[in-house]
Amino acid sequence: MKKFIAFLILGVLLFLPQVTEAHATLIQSTPSPNSQLKEAPNKVVLSFNERLQRDLYYIKVYDGKGHLVSESTTKMSPDHTQLSVGLKKLKNGTYTVSYHVISADGHPVGSSYLFQVGNGSDLLNRPAPEPANNGGQSGIAFSFYGIYELFFLAFAGWIFIGVLRREWIHQQKAGWYQALKLFFLISAVLLSLSDSYGALSGLSGSQWGTYFFHTELGLISLIRVLLAIIGVLILQRFRWLDGLWVVGMIALEAAVGHAAVFHPVPLTLVSDAVHLFAAAFWVGGLVFLLFHYKSHLKSFLPFFSNGAFISLLILVVTGFVLTLLFSPDISDVFKSDWGQLLVVKVFVVLLVFLTAAIIRERLKSRNPHAFKRWIKVDAALMFILMIIVGALTHLTPFPPNEPVYWKTDREGCTIATSIYPTNPGTVQTIQLAVQCKDRKMTTAEMTLQELNKEELAPFHISLKRDAARSDDDHVSYFTAKGSYLTIPGKWQLKLTIYDRQDNYIEVGHSFEIYRVKP
Repeated sequence: MKKFIAFLILGVLLFLPQVTEAHATLIQSTPSPNSQLKEAPNKVVLSFNERLQRDLYYIKVYDGKGHLVSESTTKMSPDHTQLSVGLKKLKNGTYTVSYHVISADGHPVGSSYLFQVGNGSDLLNRPAPEPANNGGQSGIAFSFYGIYELFFLAFAGWIFIGVLRREWIHQQKAGWYQALKLFFLISAVLLSLSDSYGALSGLSGSQWGTYFFHTELGLISLIRVLLAIIGVLILQRFRWLDGLWVVGMIALEAAVGHAAVFHPVPLTLVSDAVHLFAAAFWVGGLVFLLFHYKSHLKSFLPFFSNGAFISLLILVVTGFVLTLLFSPDISDVFKSDWGQLLVVKVFVVLLVFLTAAIIRERLKSRNPHAFKRWIKVDAALMFILMIIVGALTHLTPFPPNEPVYWKTDREGCTIATSIYPTNPGTVQTIQLAVQCKDRKMTTAEMTLQELNKEELAPFHISLKRDAARSDDDHVSYFTAKGSYLTIPGKWQLKLTIYDRQDNYIEVGHSFEIYRVKP
């Protein structure tokens, strides 16, 4: 038992993930992050890429001294994708917008950004604006999920194997099984507490009841702990109860994550559930083999070897289906943390297949020492895969859409361009600042062209000169507002800027935007 505990803890510590990202993404905000406004806004409006939970949300706005300047009530749109809050009369200064929501898949999302009213940093001199950070969970919370994923699949997998082959039920009194039950229960409690802490951050104690009984995340936290307690106390007595428990736990975990929000939902949920069943069989059987490869070699290993091979094939097929559902454009896979981690997972899976082939070949010798080392290699790869799976659950499949901030020098002029937001289908604000040494620019035109779709005509945009901000120091400001970036893809912007004598400067810049809506 001590070896079992040490082995599992070491595996977890070695492969704990350190980053996290939530699922709901802020796609448009008014005022926008890092914006400079001549007039004070009367409200803040935030739009997200997916439906939000109907409770436990807020927007709070603070002035430079930390005083709250927003109204107490935050409103949600009927389609649950937009929040708004009224503002008091704002003076010139810097303001912080802080928001907190729970996305449709149950993950809390919270972040902050700044905007300025009145004089502030100039577009020509300021650094590139930073996109809103949509991460809502800490690295500690993410680690709890990785630990839980490991013990959940090991425990559920062994119960599942017991449903298929009842002769293995007598192992429930073994020390390894008792430790596994304990670790599973503790990890379930820690994960639910971590989720609850993230969801209730910044909220009053009076809202805890609303969270646990009126939100999906709160109900899932309660049900997870309840099922974990049932699993520890009464399983492996009745086959029908064991089977029902495994189905219930896997259905619960399939409903938490990407499968809950990607369409078609029935297909994603079924694919995810089948994926979890296969993973549970493989993980549960490997954990058993780690400690019984000698005593149960002849009776268990042939059964597990065949089942593990089928499970791996199912994992590959369902994993491929889920990848296509989450990210139909395969080229985008390599542009996000989720996709890059998925590539690592594919490489590890190939190593698992290679290890499984070696084990199956050496199984013919009936000599435990012939494949003892390879079973440990398979188990190590299993630990790595389970942690990767936990990480993938908390990473969005979409690459982030960064605001465009481009600055260049041409013919004695400094040209700075900003476009925010860049999410497809949203309303973009375009800002242009031009400073020339010996002349003043009076007219500016922009062309936006999607490079991969020839049938999509370019957008020709006449930028309006901001006479109030333009001065005699050869600095001119131009703006435009509209929905121009209509689809994801690679875009080319071209600027043509004229002076009073119709002399002009032409410059260009390319950037890429990605889809954000499931």
